[in-house]
Amino acid sequence: MARCRVCGARSPLTASRLAVCAPCLRTGQPDLWLHLARVHGQTRRPFGLPSAPPRDPGGLLCDLCANQCRIPPGEHDRPMTSREHAEEALAAAKAAGLTRVRIGNVHLLGEAYGHASQPTV
Repeated sequence: MARCRVCGARSPLTASRLAVCAPCLRTGQPDLWLHLARVHGQTRRPFGLPSAPPRDPGGLLCDLCANQCRIPPGEHDRPMTSREHAEEALAAAKAAGLTRVRIGNVHLLGEAYGHASQPTV
């Protein structure tokens, strides 16, 4: 059971990583949001993501999740996913019983993995 860093209450509903209970979250204290932003950044780092979702106005819109990132030009350095692999993954997801799945960002799919055929964004 985690202890809230604001009020000190212990609850099984308080995430140990956040260390803030729901009632304290609802207060909207500015210093609390700084703490949450710091924790959010720390949880993104192991995945090779920036600490905050990029918001470059001229960047490429990514719709893989709810963040609606705008990836700045030149920062799309991940290997391109092949169209064949994406279609295999989609078929496997559907075969596993998932119904709300799709291939997103089809404009980023290539013929094979690798950087050579990858468009510069």
